[in-house]
Amino acid sequence: MRKKGGVIDLSGHRSESRRQLLERLFGEHGSALRGFLHGLMGSSHELEDVVQDVFAKLAKEENLIARLPADRSKWRSYLVAMANNLVVDMARYKQVRRKYLDKERHQITEADRVEEASPERIALSRQELERVKAVILELRPRWRQAFILNRFKHQSYPQIAQQMGVSVKQIEK
Repeated sequence: MRKKGGVIDLSGHRSESRRQLLERLFGEHGSALRGFLHGLMGSSHELEDVVQDVFAKLAKEENLIARLPADRSKWRSYLVAMANNLVVDMARYKQVRRKYLDKERHQITEADRVEEASPERIALSRQELERVKAVILELRPRWRQAFILNRFKHQSYPQIAQQMGVSVKQIEK
């Protein structure tokens, strides 16, 4: 490589393939990346997932060499920044998931308290069951049969179609 007026001349330089570049990045910076992540995450099974995700993101890049910093000495910093962003994203995801699960647990507990079997609630439930039963009985016989096989006997559409001698599309309708 020679510089001509501030521009790097790559005419005599054979560019490496995408795979070679990824292998070189992994070989040169993989252990440093693991060390950084170990300091950040401790000994975690997720550490290897983050390393893999960093290189998977790089592998998906359309023009990888253009995405990397021009100065090769900054490639490690670029990889560490990518890994750090992934760890932050993972932490945010876990926090959102934890809040959602806590909220759902709280709602289930509240629902359990509210839905105690009072005589009024039992009577309402029986009336609703009778209405559902009436609607099912009003269905055409073949429709009712398909509905009962699917909802109460837990058969799949193909199984019902075969049993009734019709197409799966008819059962879906």
